Amino acid sequence: MKEKGLPKNRVEVFLDVFQMNWRTLAYISLFLSIFILPTILVLLFSEMANINILTNLNKENQEEILKAISEYYYQNIYSIIFLFPCFIIASFGFAGSFNIMRKIVWMEQYEFFDCFKKGIKGNISKIIFNAVLLTIIYSIGVFIYLYLLFNEVDPVIMGLIIGLAIIISVFLLNMVFIGYAQMTIYNNNLISFIKNNFIFSFISYFKCLLILVLSLILVLIGLLFEYVVSIVIVFSFYALMGFGYAILLYTLNSHSIFDKIINKENYPSIYKKGIQ
Repeated sequence: MKEKGLPKNRVEVFLDVFQMNWRTLAYISLFLSIFILPTILVLLFSEMANINILTNLNKENQEEILKAISEYYYQNIYSIIFLFPCFIIASFGFAGSFNIMRKIVWMEQYEFFDCFKKGIKGNISKIIFNAVLLTIIYSIGVFIYLYLLFNEVDPVIMGLIIGLAIIISVFLLNMVFIGYAQMTIYNNNLISFIKNNFIFSFISYFKCLLILVLSLILVLIGLLFEYVVSIVIVFSFYALMGFGYAILLYTLNSHSIFDKIINKENYPSIYKKGIQ
């Protein structure tokens, strides 16, 4: 990257990649967005169906209210079912993209599409497992939303439920993204993959939480708009550059975790690879 030699730390790697490989980050973002598009479409259609149910609701008719609650409930259950295969497709995209990013931060030669395919090859079971975790995370959000929407809950209890859901969801989401980084480096079986992901995410929970916030910072822009509009705006931002930026952050963070926990003793050849 720099003629003066290897970067001193991963912060310098991050800055170097943005300076020297910003076009590749854009390519990764755009290519990955193709794999994530089915997920976005299902979310959009699901939300429009929810809006349609509530818009046509006659609040003065108790029978219609009960019918709407049932329709709303099943509509969101259907969204979970349809999203699972979409999450699998998205996971294929993430696995390939993380493999490309590994090559970039380790300053190794690669061919974009060949490297992308190698990130997927041999990792099918791990990719599907990550899709299962994504489905669980979404399901947690849906069921808690439905419960709070149709039940009167004490504010303190509501806060505890939402807080616990956030803690669990963040932990699982960190397992997902650390998992994509892990599967591009280590040739372990599914059980070892899951066990390592759990350990990595548990030990580095708060550090990963910071990386997650930085990765999702563009989502804050979407909070200024209605749900459907926000999905379109945020997805557009990430398709242009955001996905590459987020994957870079998580790759560097994951490599730092791997170095700290297992690489120094067990994989010295890749310990601090890409930095001095």
